[in-house]
Amino acid sequence: MISSNNLSGITRVASTQVSSSPTKSIATTEVAAQQAEVITHFKDFRQVVEKSADQIQESRKQLENAVQELKRTADTAGRALGFRIDSAVSGAIVTVSNLETGQVIRQIPDEVVVRVAHSIEKMKGLLFDGKL
Repeated sequence: MISSNNLSGITRVASTQVSSSPTKSIATTEVAAQQAEVITHFKDFRQVVEKSADQIQESRKQLENAVQELKRTADTAGRALGFRIDSAVSGAIVTVSNLETGQVIRQIPDEVVVRVAHSIEKMKGLLFDGKL
């Protein structure tokens, strides 16, 4: 029977042999190299994401400035511009209205196109849901 003193001594000897093993040293070095590579890739990825976020923010500022300029120009002509995003037409819908009456003078894309796009989206939903 092995006593607890003998067992701890055997464990110490075994761990010393494993840690001094050249194979263990190579494996540890490879793991450290892989960790360093992962960290480098993560840092590179983070820089790309931060740069993309900055570009998106700059583009948004430019778009807001352009919209404000368009609205100022329309106001001087007695017109109101409206902008909204519609997923069915995959983009923006712009409306030009008379400031006094509120009547829509022009819509881009036209209302018919918007209705057709919504009908197509509805049909897609029905086809994929199997409710047709």
